[in-house]
Amino acid sequence: MLYKIRPCLLDDLQQVLDLSQQWANENITIGYENVHHTLEKLANFINEVFRYAE
Repeated sequence: MLYKIRPCLLDDLQQVLDLSQQWANENITIGYENVHHTLEKLANFINEVFRYAE
């Protein structure tokens, strides 16, 4: 399976939040602390190094 890696867009942030919450709920990422992000907080992190894989 090939993935496309591209800059993260505002439209991607809900999926990023959903995945973060899933990780927290599954307790699969020890020490993961980003479960309290909001769309507004994540939007502040969008820059040239915030990537999205589809």
